[in-house]
Amino acid sequence: MSARSSDRPIVASDRVSDVLARDESLKEVFIQAAPQLAKLRNPAMRRVMARLVTIEQVARMAGLSCDDLLQDLNAALGVGRDASPPAPARRSDEHTASQPRDTAARPPGATEVILDVRDDLRAGREPFSAIMATIANLATDDVVHLRTIFEPLPLYAVLEKRGFVHESQAHADDDWSVWFWRDASRNSARAAATAPSTPLSGPGHTTTLARSGISLTVGSWARTTSRS
Repeated sequence: MSARSSDRPIVASDRVSDVLARDESLKEVFIQAAPQLAKLRNPAMRRVMARLVTIEQVARMAGLSCDDLLQDLNAALGVGRDASPPAPARRSDEHTASQPRDTAARPPGATEVILDVRDDLRAGREPFSAIMATIANLATDDVVHLRTIFEPLPLYAVLEKRGFVHESQAHADDDWSVWFWRDASRNSARAAATAPSTPLSGPGHTTTLARSGISLTVGSWARTTSRS
């Protein structure tokens, strides 16, 4: 590790895997701050979970202040507090087991496609490809019910870009249900935005351009056009 790298303070956007690569003993700082992060002691879990989440995301998952967690990590690393750029003091919404979080209501009567990746995660296997394959093959009105051992915050942003919304529920610190389904209102708005903005008229229709007095017949189909 270079001196420059070792002196750089940890920031909110750093991935947990990169932080632990600097000093693996920093996992104890995470665990002391939030005992539910004890899964970081499991090398298989650490390979998967730590690679997926940032410091900011893990603080949210554990209901911690990101600023406080950064200060503890940098102090343990021996980086002076003054060298660390200020991070917004943010605390995630507290949650308890069996309490739903964040979210829109699932569509009633929808078919659920259950995907359980808990054993894969515990064994250190990356489940992302299986999740995305399930999403790709999902029928329009169906819902994916994902079972996982931690809240998959990075996945929310990935699937939001694909037009999905979610509902999450913690059954225990290491047992989560997250449902994903297509946001009909967003997808309808996207379709409307890409639809033709002017109506098509019938075969051989003559179109008059306002104020110009020009009449055109275009092929077998014409587009009615006006000029303000």
